[in-house]
Amino acid sequence: MAFTPRTREEAESYRPNEVLECTIERVTYHNEENGYAVLKVLPADARDKVKADVIPVLGNFSNPVVGESLRIFGWWDKHPQHGKQFKAVRYEVMRPATAAAIEKYLGSGMIKGIGPKAAQWMVKKFGVKTLEVIEHHPDKLQEVKGIGEKKALMIQAGFIAQKEIAAIMEFLIGHGITPTYAVKIYKYYKERAIEQVEQNPYQLATDIWGIGFRSADKIALNLGITYDAPRRLEAGMVYILNNEMESGGHCYLPQRELIEKAAENLYIKSADDLPEHDQAHEKAQLGQKLEPVLADLIQRGLLVAETIELMGHEETAIYTPSFHTTEKAVADRIHQLLNSPWRNRPKPAEIDKILESLPGHEKLSEEQDMAVRRALSESVLVLTGGPGCGKTFTTNFIVQALEKLGRRIQIAAPTGRAAKRAAEVSGREAKTIHRLLVFDPEKKGFKHGPGEPLELDVLVIDESSMLDLMLTHNTIRAIPDGAQIIFVGDVDQLPSVGPGNVLNDLIQSGRVPVARLTQVFRQAAASKIITNAHAINKGKVPELLPPSEAKNGADCVFIEVDETEELLQKIKGIVAKSLPNLGFKADEITVLSPMQRGMVGVRNLNEELQKIINPPHAEKKEHPRGGMILREGDRVMQRRNNYDKNVFNGDVGHIETINTEDQMLIVDYPEGPVEYEFAETDELNHAFSLTTHKCLHPDERIRTQRGLIPIRDIQAGDLVQTGFGQKRPVVARFETGERPIVVLKTRSGQTLRVSPEHPLWAIPSGESAALWRTAGELGVGDTLALDRTVWESAKEPELPEVVPLVGRPNAELPRVPSQMDAELAYLLGLIVGDGSYRDQKDGTVDLTSMDTEIQEAYEKTLTSYGLRVCRYAPKGSRAIRLYVVSRAFRAWLLELGLDYVSASAKHIPEIIFRASTKSRAAFLRGLFDTDGSAGKEGGSNRSVRLVTASPELADGVQQLLLSLGIVSNRRHSAVAVMLEVSGPSLPVLAERIGFGLGYKQERLEKLVASQGEVGKTNRDTIPFGVSLAEELWGVLKKRNCPEVARLRSILSRVRHGVLQMSYRHLGECLAYLEQEGLPTPPRACQTLRLHHYFDPLIRVEKTSEVVDMVDIEVEGIHSFVAGSGMICHNSQGSEYPACVIICHNTHYMMLQRNLVYTALTRAKKFAVIIGTKWALKRSVTNKHVQPRYTRLSQRLQNLVEGLGTSGLPGAAKAGKETRELPTPPMPGRLF
Repeated sequence: MAFTPRTREEAESYRPNEVLECTIERVTYHNEENGYAVLKVLPADARDKVKADVIPVLGNFSNPVVGESLRIFGWWDKHPQHGKQFKAVRYEVMRPATAAAIEKYLGSGMIKGIGPKAAQWMVKKFGVKTLEVIEHHPDKLQEVKGIGEKKALMIQAGFIAQKEIAAIMEFLIGHGITPTYAVKIYKYYKERAIEQVEQNPYQLATDIWGIGFRSADKIALNLGITYDAPRRLEAGMVYILNNEMESGGHCYLPQRELIEKAAENLYIKSADDLPEHDQAHEKAQLGQKLEPVLADLIQRGLLVAETIELMGHEETAIYTPSFHTTEKAVADRIHQLLNSPWRNRPKPAEIDKILESLPGHEKLSEEQDMAVRRALSESVLVLTGGPGCGKTFTTNFIVQALEKLGRRIQIAAPTGRAAKRAAEVSGREAKTIHRLLVFDPEKKGFKHGPGEPLELDVLVIDESSMLDLMLTHNTIRAIPDGAQIIFVGDVDQLPSVGPGNVLNDLIQSGRVPVARLTQVFRQAAASKIITNAHAINKGKVPELLPPSEAKNGADCVFIEVDETEELLQKIKGIVAKSLPNLGFKADEITVLSPMQRGMVGVRNLNEELQKIINPPHAEKKEHPRGGMILREGDRVMQRRNNYDKNVFNGDVGHIETINTEDQMLIVDYPEGPVEYEFAETDELNHAFSLTTHKCLHPDERIRTQRGLIPIRDIQAGDLVQTGFGQKRPVVARFETGERPIVVLKTRSGQTLRVSPEHPLWAIPSGESAALWRTAGELGVGDTLALDRTVWESAKEPELPEVVPLVGRPNAELPRVPSQMDAELAYLLGLIVGDGSYRDQKDGTVDLTSMDTEIQEAYEKTLTSYGLRVCRYAPKGSRAIRLYVVSRAFRAWLLELGLDYVSASAKHIPEIIFRASTKSRAAFLRGLFDTDGSAGKEGGSNRSVRLVTASPELADGVQQLLLSLGIVSNRRHSAVAVMLEVSGPSLPVLAERIGFGLGYKQERLEKLVASQGEVGKTNRDTIPFGVSLAEELWGVLKKRNCPEVARLRSILSRVRHGVLQMSYRHLGECLAYLEQEGLPTPPRACQTLRLHHYFDPLIRVEKTSEVVDMVDIEVEGIHSFVAGSGMICHNSQGSEYPACVIICHNTHYMMLQRNLVYTALTRAKKFAVIIGTKWALKRSVTNKHVQPRYTRLSQRLQNLVEGLGTSGLPGAAKAGKETRELPTPPMPGRLF
């Protein structure tokens, strides 16, 4: 009978004499948390048998991989149900011995860079010597299909790393470290991993994210460190302090409380049956041992002690050095900002004048009016109030007033969601604070600080209740002296996740000006979300409407459920059916639960909701992580600030790709994609449940730094034009599914294919200003604003190499350039214009022209490529045919986008859309040289024209012209399309493009000169010119001089509809005002600066065509410019459109008023409160909140009273002297 150990200690002491050599055929089960696995293995002596039974093996394995060869030590056992099994005590990894085993091993994904297919090819090439080749001769791997030098070296490095990690893992797992963290430890320490763990296991808690003190302590105790060893007590004390900061939001702990908590957490009882009073005695003894340890930590500067007064008694506060420094520095900087000189503080009369000039100022309530006035006159202000009180409206009014004063304003927020919301409601750019400060990975700190402050006059921080102490410090130290800062937030919401309670402390200090909004407005009062939130905040039970009221427009309902099992099923039904039936998509629904654990805790809810929202699918790859499955398409949330990846705690995205071969996955965040190695995925959690789009046709082009790119090819990170004089990065691209198409066509001929709900920047008929209007709302007669800003781009796209023809590997190839240049672009323009290139057989590319200059340019360029140019002169014709015959060259042109097409199907080669400004102009010059004309000798035609038989070519030319700032108009005949450039665009065309042909260029110059100073303006007017004329008239009406009389005459005719205002008129008026030092109306200045071309719609066709559409999201300003110049609003949504809020008896300990209040205020459109009335009532009436240990409020009071940040007399210096603040350590590890 086989020996079966009863305990782990007995098993370790037993050296089994039974050994099983085998190959892993299948991993039936593997728990990454503890390493326990059930494997199916094939014994070594059965490998050559045709039929052989696999054997189940049970035991702890670090990272079992199919195909791996093992030598396992253990014993045989017979299970009554499953039969014969092998129980493993320990094992050794062996090299796979057979080609089949090697292929399985390599194809398992264990080695980065090798997948099943690559493994198959490698083993087919090298057989049983494959592993030897990988380790010692990686250069030979290049003989395998798809493996280059770089990948070969990556495979070798991965293989060697696996060998090293195997030994290290055996040691680490033997000391209780899970495989996931064993990989992280190896990656951090490399070959020093075992040495580091043995010398100081507690260092792991600092160096390796995810390994806390508990895990490090387990290793230390296994290594023989005694429970009362000083280094254990030191590490434990620091752990308790850091843990209280991270989980409780404290900035310090009272010394007495720290020692009590440390003794409780570090205590290990001496015997299992020890009575409770003896345990209490041992804990007290441990507490006494902790006191000298704490004193030593303070003396060495590893902790900081500060004497404070608490409830009439002196107490000692224990800080980490970083938070002690930071809390004092925040108080110092706020004090400096409150007292810094402010030269441009507006006077009350000036504020009155500004407010009166802003439209809608009469709508401000008394509270709001006072808040705006204080914002204009205080260097630091807190604006707070509950939902529906008009914080957003007031903030927007403050921003407008500050803009009137000429202030440089930046809006920011602590999180990506909050920043998006701020941008959406303000119509201005907003950034997360992390991205505003710009993290520098090399310096491991933010770029902006005292040495390089932000370039702004006013910083507005929305959602300030989310600000923790460290983020506040990094923000305010980056503000220049003399600047303003406005904190906007709801102080009654939950405080920040991180340490501190900044917004509340600023208010409680009594030293920072506060504007509090309390009045709920009538429109907001119609929302049950808002009225219920205010009721909860006042301690009243909210109005509980049944779900049926949702059909009558109610936006907040209550569903009563007693049993937990039923509660879970109800939630699943709400997410799967009820909310979708109300029009909410899966991505718009968030379930908020107050707890992580339990049947209706976040962990289990995420697992259950994943099955509904993103179920398994054959085409969706997965990656197991502990007890969680990460799947392509999952909504996930980042768990910590990772500055190296530029992704931060609370950021939510979707898993875009899982690559098992490269052992990484990509999460698509709103700010852009982020790569994670599998070992780093512990930073992610599912985000279907948390604790408390529009679209274009995929072929439509977008203006980017890479040229005019189809929206389907836009990538996160691409810079796009916004239509408002800015360039912003794309943070995400969305496939938005099938949508019907609306075709918009303007008078000039520009077109756009868009979904009915997509907004565009337009002036609806009868309106006096541009507004966002959806395509479905637009009609004939409405006017679109087209952006004609020129994006000067010098970067040229790389060009492909010429590929030898099959069967002629040694033939001489054309010497083409490696990058696009103006010479090649001009050649392509000539070929598209007068060339013939539809023949696919012999590779002929020819051009027929009677212009000597064109012939010379064509021949010169092709000759420089090493091609022989042939000439043919037909009898009786002045035209010469030049041609080359090269199938390799023709195939190369095909790669550039020069297809085999007839004249009516010609189009612009794709490479030209991606070329620099210079090359785009050169292409158009070649095209106009061949197919264009400039006026007529003695005729009435005063324009440059291009005639083509191809509508597609005309579309492309119009887009290229507009990207160069040139407006063209389009006319159709039965057989051709004519593009025409005239009026103000003629000088621009002459400057940026011109003609290569001398006689055409001469005509163009005559056309430009004949326009004189006035030029033609009837096609470049401003549709809301009347309202601009009224503003300008108000400034000029009291001035008298000949020039003013002339300008007033123009404005008078515009005001009475006799004359349309042109940009020339507007420019002359503003130039005069600036010259005389008179005020210039901001809207008039902005209109001139943006210089949009206003193009009326002549066709709005809602087609029956349905297409898979695409949209993009642009950082901050949320707009982008299509190739047609039309300005589109990008995808942007509210924070949590629909929330399911759980309030149940099972969450008894978490039922608090501010928790439910915060959850409800997160719902923007619809809220479902589900649970019991008892739990809801308890939440509403339970105002108790665990106080946070912070001293920011007291430090601010002490500074004003002259006591300094520590509260000691004489510690504060008099006056307004400023000094550079110390650089705080980066957030993350607190010690």
